[in-house]
Amino acid sequence: MVKSYSESDVKILTDALGHIASNPRMHIGDKYAPENLIARLVGDLMLAGSNNIAVERHNDWWKISSDIDWLREKDGSISYDEFYSFVPIIGAELFRDKASVILNAFSIALVTVGPDGLKVIKGSYENGDLPLSDNYIKDVIGRELLVKLPSEILMPPTELR
Repeated sequence: MVKSYSESDVKILTDALGHIASNPRMHIGDKYAPENLIARLVGDLMLAGSNNIAVERHNDWWKISSDIDWLREKDGSISYDEFYSFVPIIGAELFRDKASVILNAFSIALVTVGPDGLKVIKGSYENGDLPLSDNYIKDVIGRELLVKLPSEILMPPTELR
């Protein structure tokens, strides 16, 4: 029997980060691996039209570079909304929880670099901790994301049904 739903069954999520952190299995599955979150971001970038994507690992940090600035809106402004809420992948005719909001929910630190400069989304970084040179910011074409991920995420016990 198929259950029917009404408008009263729909809940508006006002805290995407809290929802993701309190329901990790819903967003990352039963087994966490940092590489899976990075691969998911690469997939999102490909759907958004990026042709050149590079992934590097520096100690605990991951650097994902794209030839497009995926934070640039049609009007030319930069929006950081996708790090805080569920937004569609532009140009992909697809709506799903983007990797950027999931990375923000689980990361230790998250930094984005683009033509608008460096913006710390979450946490902090030390100069010796991140591979940044004096010319780093002005050499960025498109957008880069630097993310420090934990080695593991403790999953809450599964509910018995």
